[in-house]
Amino acid sequence: MGVHTNGGDPTTSFSQGVNVANKTFKNITLGLAAAGAAFLMGCMGSEGTTGSQDQYGSLAIKVGTGDVNAASKSGLSKGSTISLSKLIVTMVSNSTSPTASDTIRDTIRAGVSQGFVSTSTADQTIDSVYVLKALRTWYITVKTLDTKDSLVHIKQDTVVNLLAGETRPLTLTLNPRFVMYKANFNFPDSLATLATSFKQKLNVKRLVMKVNGTTVVDSSLSPLFAPNTAYTIGYDYVTVNTGTTVQLLVYGNLTGWNFAGDSLLYSKTDISVGGLNPGLGGTQTATLDYVGPVTGKENLTFTIVKVGLYQITAQTLPTVIPKQGSK
Repeated sequence: MGVHTNGGDPTTSFSQGVNVANKTFKNITLGLAAAGAAFLMGCMGSEGTTGSQDQYGSLAIKVGTGDVNAASKSGLSKGSTISLSKLIVTMVSNSTSPTASDTIRDTIRAGVSQGFVSTSTADQTIDSVYVLKALRTWYITVKTLDTKDSLVHIKQDTVVNLLAGETRPLTLTLNPRFVMYKANFNFPDSLATLATSFKQKLNVKRLVMKVNGTTVVDSSLSPLFAPNTAYTIGYDYVTVNTGTTVQLLVYGNLTGWNFAGDSLLYSKTDISVGGLNPGLGGTQTATLDYVGPVTGKENLTFTIVKVGLYQITAQTLPTVIPKQGSK
């Protein structure tokens, strides 16, 4: 647990301006009495200054960062790629004194101190104690940033009239602002039919994810996505509490087809995901339909050859030959 302070030693101002060597015991006593009266008057006044001497209290903050990926799902699910970089605590008082150090910032870096880690897919709690000027109201803001400096968590609260000598506990739960989607793929090595044992090699080259019609992932792999191998694509920054429509598209070709280039082979364009609250998830399986070219289709040309005909034409003689009689 770290302890952070602001300002100097609150007891030093009692001795300022008192020259022990040049004053009698009576004068010292009177000086202390006057200082005590000034302190009481400050306590009785409004929030802000406390006379010539600042008093201090302590604020013990317990911060719980919400899990960005509280649920694991098959098919379509939250991802695990958001990596937290720092947790920032900012405390500002309501003091109107222009000389008071009444703005405090503390940056806790992931993996450095107080048990704060970069993993956004697990709940974690960070404790910290801050010594603050008393008789003030303090406005607290706690937030986390990822490695891209995107704001992932934020929470604000108010500590009213922190008293001198008081240790005030404050617990803040920071819920994530985003939901992460991911889609898992695993492709066969070939395309087959139920009617025959013949197969055709399947070549997958590109995976696409769209959220509400906008392409958020367009991933290609050279030369190919290997068959019977798990692949995952994902998008980290889907706003919580918002329903979305997800589209998954698979591009490639089939060995032996006579189309140039790659084509859309599989797709699912109507995956509906309801609005997810922070830290909540669900389960959904999306079956992608084959929409690629029809395999085994070729033009067949028929040439019909005529059957040969052999003809004999019979003719009769134009004259009649008498029949020979017998001798």
